[in-house]
Formats: sequence, C-alpha cells, structure tokens
Amino acid sequence: MEQPSIALIDGDLIAYRAGFGGQKKLPDGTIEPVPDAVMKSRVDSFIVDLLMFDLPDCTDYEGYLSLDSESNFRNAIAVTAPYKGNRKAAKPHHYDLIRDRLLTYWEFHGIIGQEADDSLAQEQTEKRDKTVIVSIDKDMLQVPGWHYNFVNRTMQKLTFFEGFRNFCVQMLMGDKVDNIIGLHRVGIKTAQKIVNDTSPWEAALLETVALEYKKHGDTELKHFKENAKLLWLRRRKDYGEEYIDYLIKELGL
Repeated sequence: MEQPSIALIDGDLIAYRAGFGGQKKLPDGTIEPVPDAVMKSRVDSFIVDLLMFDLPDCTDYEGYLSLDSESNFRNAIAVTAPYKGNRKAAKPHHYDLIRDRLLTYWEFHGIIGQEADDSLAQEQTEKRDKTVIVSIDKDMLQVPGWHYNFVNRTMQKLTFFEGFRNFCVQMLMGDKVDNIIGLHRVGIKTAQKIVNDTSPWEAALLETVALEYKKHGDTELKHFKENAKLLWLRRRKDYGEEYIDYLIKELGL
C-alpha cells in the first residue's frame, strides 16, 4: 500500500504537550520551566525525529496553528454553551515561545477564522492519500485518510464511512474539552453501541443520531443541528455547503 508523502502537523497540540513537558511545579506552587534554548531544541528535535524516523516516507510537511480564538466561526454557532467556554487552565510557560518557533523557524501556517483542525481536514480532503494527519486529537478521526498518532506511534487509514461513524459517536457524546454538550448520560460505550447497531450507511447513522436527540427532548432538533455544525470539521476551502449540511437537508432533519 502506497504511503503518504506529506505530513500535516497539528501545531496546537505541540504547543501544549511540549510546553507542559518542559516545566515542573515546585512544592511552593510556582512553575519552573526549562531554559528557552532547551525548549526550542526540544521542539526542533520533535519535528526532526517525526519526519526522519516516524514518517520516513514523508518528504514534505505542512504545519498549522490556530491564531485567533475570537474569530473562530464556531463562536457564533454555539448557543447551548459557549464554545470552549470551560477552558480556564493556565497555558504552559513556554506556550508563546513554542508557537513563535513553529511559525517562524518551521514556517507553520497561522490560521484565523477557523481552527487548525479545519485546515488539516481541508488539506487531507484535497490531497487525499498523499497526506497523513499527525495528531492525537480524537476529533481528527472523523476525516478519511491516513492518521498518525505521535504518542502511540500508530498509523491507520480511515474510510469515509469510518470517519463519519466516528463523527456520529462525537455527536452523541458531545465534547467536554470544547464545551460541546452531548446527550445526557451518553458516554463512549453507549454512543458506540448505538452507532454500531445501525445500518452501515451515513444517512441511516445520522437519522439514528437525530432520533436519539429527539428522545432526549430535542424535538425540533435545534441542539442536534448546533452540535453538527460545531463538531463537523470543514472540508471545503471555498466554505461552501459541507456534506453534513447536505445530508441534514436531504433527510429533512
């Protein structure tokens, strides 16, 4: 099987993982970070090792970083709860330094108006099997194609249906990290069972998810449509009608 040649790297995750990994909390509660030069070296080593040893077939890379959370289009969609409104934890000490290193030295793309995740999904959709998304974010697993988990060091390739099934599981559960409210007392096991017990067609899956929302009191499917817009990662660079929009319309939901 032909391997991907372009690594699509999630820079937002690097900023947090490398940042928190480069500091420790002292007994008095203060944070002791590693020196700036050490942090830069760690970031450089991560990317070099990723491309040389983990993904040796990749001859090129594209990195993405979310720049302005205030301009994210999802902010205007979220009415049930503020999008990412539960994020109150402090960023790592070297957060800005890492991001600056990625943007300047490694020439990552700074994304405004949407999230880096959307840009990763758009690139993978456009270039298909030539790319591999490098991330540990479960949200990315709704996107068909190659995926590399840089923590577990595992590579997998998802079909369109497998990605859509993962999206439907997210729809039922919601996303606590992003403050997207799912169905009451529906965790991953329940969500997976509902999805796995449904006919293997995207339309049937989405209808099943909509029915579950109605069972939980969302009779007009307002919450359902809100979550679909929040959770779906953009695939079109022209910002036209996405597949999820088309499917909701075709099913009359």
